[in-house]
Amino acid sequence: GWMYSSQSSTISCRADKTWEPIPGHCILAPPGITTTSTATSITVSLSSAATVSSHCAAVRGVDKSSQPWATSMSFSMCSATSSITFTGLQEYTEYSITGNVVSNMIRSTTANGPVTTTKATAPSAMPTINTATPSVLSVQLNWSPILGVEVNGVLSGYSITYSPSGSAGNSMTTAATTATVTGLTYNTMYTFNVAVVSSGGVGPNSSVSATTAQAVPYPPILTTTTRETSITVDVMSNSPYWTVSQVCAGILAVPVPGRPWSLAFMPVEECSSNGTQTFIGLKEFTNYTVYGYSVNTAMQSGVNATAAVQTLQDKPSGAPQGLTADSSDISSTSIQVTWSPPSAIDQNGVITAYTIHAESTYPLSEEVPLLVLRGTSLIGTLTGLKPYSNYNITIAASTSIGTGPFSDPVLTQTKQAPPATGPIITSSRNLSSTSLTLSWAPLPQHQLNGVLAMYTIRYQTATGTAKMITAAASATSADIPGLAIFTRYRLTVSATNGAGRGPYGNAVMETTDESTPAQVTDVRGSLVANTTSISVVVTWSKLDNGLGIITAYTIQYQRTDAESSPTAVLFPNTDSTGLVTGLLPRTTYALSVFASTRIGAGSPSGVLQLSGVSTEPGQVKNIVVTFPSSTQAELSWEQAENGAMPNEYVLYAYFEAEGSRRRRATVSIAAQTIVEAPVTTGALTGLRPGTAYAFDVIAVTIFNGVRTLSQPNVDLKSIQRSETYKSSPSSDDSSSATVSTGVVAGISVGVLIIGIAVTILVVIIVKRRRSGLQSKVYTVTDLDRSVQQMNTFETEGGRGDAGASLTGVPHPESTRQTSDKKSSHSAMHNEGYADVQETTFTDYIVDSATAPSAEDGSSRRAIAHPDGDLKNPDLDAGARGDGKGAKPSADKSCSAKGGERNTSAPSSGPTHVAMPTSDGKLGTEHESAKAKPDTKAAPSTVEGCDAEAQFREDIMSGNEEDDSSSGDELQK
Repeated sequence: GWMYSSQSSTISCRADKTWEPIPGHCILAPPGITTTSTATSITVSLSSAATVSSHCAAVRGVDKSSQPWATSMSFSMCSATSSITFTGLQEYTEYSITGNVVSNMIRSTTANGPVTTTKATAPSAMPTINTATPSVLSVQLNWSPILGVEVNGVLSGYSITYSPSGSAGNSMTTAATTATVTGLTYNTMYTFNVAVVSSGGVGPNSSVSATTAQAVPYPPILTTTTRETSITVDVMSNSPYWTVSQVCAGILAVPVPGRPWSLAFMPVEECSSNGTQTFIGLKEFTNYTVYGYSVNTAMQSGVNATAAVQTLQDKPSGAPQGLTADSSDISSTSIQVTWSPPSAIDQNGVITAYTIHAESTYPLSEEVPLLVLRGTSLIGTLTGLKPYSNYNITIAASTSIGTGPFSDPVLTQTKQAPPATGPIITSSRNLSSTSLTLSWAPLPQHQLNGVLAMYTIRYQTATGTAKMITAAASATSADIPGLAIFTRYRLTVSATNGAGRGPYGNAVMETTDESTPAQVTDVRGSLVANTTSISVVVTWSKLDNGLGIITAYTIQYQRTDAESSPTAVLFPNTDSTGLVTGLLPRTTYALSVFASTRIGAGSPSGVLQLSGVSTEPGQVKNIVVTFPSSTQAELSWEQAENGAMPNEYVLYAYFEAEGSRRRRATVSIAAQTIVEAPVTTGALTGLRPGTAYAFDVIAVTIFNGVRTLSQPNVDLKSIQRSETYKSSPSSDDSSSATVSTGVVAGISVGVLIIGIAVTILVVIIVKRRRSGLQSKVYTVTDLDRSVQQMNTFETEGGRGDAGASLTGVPHPESTRQTSDKKSSHSAMHNEGYADVQETTFTDYIVDSATAPSAEDGSSRRAIAHPDGDLKNPDLDAGARGDGKGAKPSADKSCSAKGGERNTSAPSSGPTHVAMPTSDGKLGTEHESAKAKPDTKAAPSTVEGCDAEAQFREDIMSGNEEDDSSSGDELQK
C-alpha cells in the first residue's frame, strides 16, 4: 500500500497508512482522538481513514502532587463504535487519553489524545471544627481542611456563617483554617457554620456554638467639678461590653512638703449605682488625685481612671505677718513698710498682691489712698504723705479671688519738712517815712510740717537786694525799721521749723511815708523872644519821686535891682520845663525851682542869674558837612545850650575868588538857605563841582519882628585859615567833615586883633576917600550882587537888643507882608539890590521909636560895615545902583547929642562881618569886647555923615583905586 517516486526518492503510503521507518513499510495510520468530559466521565472519539473494525481507548489519571489519587485511576475500553465513554471517574481530575484502531486485523499505532480534566463540583466533605474560643465581642474558630480528592475543584477558601439564636446570620470567608469572628455582642450565644468553597461550589457545613464573654469594665470617664473646699466626681462607663452593677470613686491628697494638711489627709472611696460622688471638707488650693472604676455583674472590677484635681483658690484667710513701718531713712512724705507673707494654711491660693492702708491720726484725721503692690515683694513705700503726721498702717494679702483680712495696725510718724506754705500777711502799713509794720496769721499745724522755730520777714525794693529780719515763733507781727524814704517794698513772711525754712507767703506792697522832696537840680534857662515880651524857658531835671509823689514844681523869680517880692509859677508834676513870661529887657533876675509833695516843699534849687536878659541865641556848634553829590552839601549841627532859643537857622556856603595885582581876592556867598528851628539839619544846593567852600550855620531869634543872630563859626577875614571843604569835581560820592568850633575859638584872640586893625584901616580908607585918594583895601561889590554881608545897627543907647541882623534874608513873615514882591533869597540872588529895595524890612527894626527912617517913610535896613559901626540905612541908596543917593538927616543918622559920635559901648553880642582876607578864606570877626568910648568928638555936621555915606557908597560900588594916606589920617 505504498508507491515509490524515483524522481523525489520518496515513498508515498495510502491515505489510511503511514510510513513506518521500522520495519520500513507502510502501516495502518493511528486514529485521531477528541474528548468531552463531565464531573465523573470522559467520552473519547476515535477517527481513521481506514475501515476500522475495532476502536480502542484508554484513560489514566495524571500523576502529579496536586492529585495524588489519580495514579490509581486507569481505565481502557474497545468498541466497535468510534465513541467510547469512561464513567466513575474522579471529579476535577486530569486524565491522559490514548487510542488505536484495528483494520483487517492490523492494529494501528497508538495515538495520544489531549489531557482531559473532569468537571469540578462542590466539595464532597465538610471541615472539622476543632475549637471555638469566645471573647467579649468575638469568637475564634479553628478547623481541619478536607482531603484534596474531596474538594472536587480548585479550593478557594472557607465560608463561615454565624448568628445568635433567633436572629439572622452573617457570613465571612477566609482562605485559612482559622478565623476570628468579631463584631459580636458580649455575653451572647452564637452558632458558627464552616464550609469548604471550591471552584465547583460550596461544600457541606460543619457547625459549632459558642457564647461571647462579659468584659472586665474599662477605665471610666471621669468628670470633675471643683470648688474651694469640695470636688464632685462623675464616673461614666465608656464601653457597652459589660453590665455595670455599681460605680466607685475615691480621692487622695497629693502630699506637698510644707503643707502638713496634705500629708494628714485620709483617702476616701464611695460606690454607688449612679456613678456620681462629691467629696467635701477639702482644703482650698490643694492638689488631690481622684479615681473611679466600674464593677460588672460578674463582679469584676474594672480598671481605674484617675485625674489630678486642685481645689479653687480663695481669698486669704489670714493677714501678712511681721509688719514694720519706718520713716527715719527716707523723706518726710514717705514711710517704708516691710512684712512676711500669711502662713501657708491661710494663703488659700497664690498671693498676687499686697494692699497697704494708712490712716492719718494727727494733725489731721484722713485716710491715705490704698497702696496696692502687685507681685511677691515684701517691701513697699508709702508716698505722698503729710510731713510730721502720725499714721496707722495695716496690710492685707490678695489672691486672684480677693483680698484677705488686714493686719493689726502699726503706728509711725513721718519726719519734719519745711513748712508747705508761707504765712498770710493780714495787714501792713507804714509807721513813718523809714519804717513799716505788718501782721500775719500763724500757720495751722498741718501746714507747718513740724515744730515752729521762728518767722522770717523779707523786704525788698524793686531794684534792691532782699533783706530779712526774724521774729520769734510766738510772734504774729513785726516792725521793719531803717528803710528808705517813700520807697515801695515787697513784703513776704516765711516760717521755719526743725527741717528748715518754708516758702514765703503772699506778697504785699507797702510804701514808706513821703518826705519833703529833694532839691531840684540842673536848672537852666533859655530865652524865648518870639512873643511881645521876653520870656525864659526854664528846664530842670525831674525828680524821681524818691522822697514822695511830686505834686508840683514851682519856679520862683524876682528882679535883683529893686525891692520886690518873689513871683511863683506852679507847673504840673509831669513837667520838667516851664515858661516864665513878662520879663524886662536889660534886667537881671534871680530864679530858682523847687518841688513839692503832700508833706511840703523841698529845698529850692541853686539860684539861676539871668543877667541883662538878652535875645541873642547861643553859637551853633559841631557842624558836620557831607556831600551827597558834587553840587550839594548837607549840614547838621547842634545848638549851644547858652543863649536864647533860636527860631530859625541860616546856612551859608562861602567861596573865595582869586585876586590880581590891582584887584584883591573877594569872598562870595555861594549858597544860603533858612531852616526853621528846632530842625538841625539842612542842605545847600547849586554848588560847583571841585570848588572849595567854607560853611557856617547862624542861629536866629525873632523878637518884636527883629532877628538877632548868633556868633558865626567862620572868620571871613581869615577864610584861608579856616576849614574849607571841597566838593567832588565829577562824582556824586558823598564826603563829610566837621567845622570845628574849637579851631574858631582858638583863633578868636587873633581875630580880635585883626578886627582892631581893620577898624583903623577903614578909618584910613574913609579919610583918604574924603581927601580924594582912590585906593580901597577890600572890594565887596563882586559878591554876585546879592546882599550877603552880616550887619549890625545901633540905637541911641548902643547896639540894639536884637543883636546882629542878617541883611538880605527876609523873615517869612516879611515875605508874607510883600507877597507881590520878589523878596525870596533866590530873587535877591538873581535880581540884586533893585529887588531888595522893594522889600519891606519891618522884621529887622528893633523899636519904632529908635529905628532909623527915611524921609519917604520907607523902612530901613542895617548894613554891615567892616568897622562894626552902625551906619545910616539911607546910605544904602548909593549901593542899590538906583542913583538916588538919598541924604541922611542929622538928627536920625548922626549922634543925637549935638553932633557927637555915639560914645556908648555896643552890646556884648558879636559883630558878624563878611570880609575877604589875605589868605583868601572866609572868616568871621568876633567883636565880643565892648567898644571903648570915643574920646574925640565925632563930626557934627552933615558933612561927616556924607563922608560916611560916601565911604559906604564906594565900598558897595566896587571902585578899585590905589590908596595912600598920611600918618594923621591913618591915626584917624
